[in-house]
Amino acid sequence: MAVPKNGSNSWNLQSLIPEPCTRSFICGWTGAGKSTLLEVLLNGYNAYHPGHWLFIIDPKGRYLPVEAESDFEQNLFPDGYDSIVHGRRRVVPVIGSVMGKPRTPKEGEGVLVVRENSDALRFFDWLLEHSDVNHPSLVCMDESIEVMHGVQAHKSFRRITQMGRERGIGCIILNQRPTYIDGTWLSESQYVYCGTLIKANDIRRVIDNVKAPDAEEKLLSIENDHEFVQFDQKGRLARGPFKLRL
Repeated sequence: MAVPKNGSNSWNLQSLIPEPCTRSFICGWTGAGKSTLLEVLLNGYNAYHPGHWLFIIDPKGRYLPVEAESDFEQNLFPDGYDSIVHGRRRVVPVIGSVMGKPRTPKEGEGVLVVRENSDALRFFDWLLEHSDVNHPSLVCMDESIEVMHGVQAHKSFRRITQMGRERGIGCIILNQRPTYIDGTWLSESQYVYCGTLIKANDIRRVIDNVKAPDAEEKLLSIENDHEFVQFDQKGRLARGPFKLRL
């Protein structure tokens, strides 16, 4: 969960959850808590929008450890996928070469994980082809994905980020440093979540690309790992810092 830095329990978690079909960017130094924040956001999004697909590009097994494959329940998905149960999570692995036509997810099937970079490219093209603004989806990607690096990002990735909103596709990107990614992603994201940033040029990159007038003050008020500020670009405001507690 997320609570105000002073430890009270009055924080409105719903205000932190991305709205459907929006872009979000999460940044912070190693150990800042980016993966923890992503889990909070995904759990919250899934609770508010249980009928939406959640796609997680996870080549390093941060969301679903590779060893989870040894603990699964038989639950066939279109094209014969098995769902995997890991702790309280049930997800469906996506294999890019055999993806079929999507359908409305049943309970427990709404979270799908893509583990290979090569499958991610096929998946991006598949999602654009089958996307439906009336049935929104959310795609989560982190810095370990080879296709999203800087201005040379793969064209399939750029199509998702540029055209996704009008087709019902929301995106969340995690990256350690905001200077490592195309600046347009920052300026065009509705939500920017910032944890601890060490480099002055990273802090400046955020300040220059968010619309909150108190951006610098908010960023400098982050003192510890697992503390974040949320910039809501639509509302031109900043929330936080808030502290993550699981």
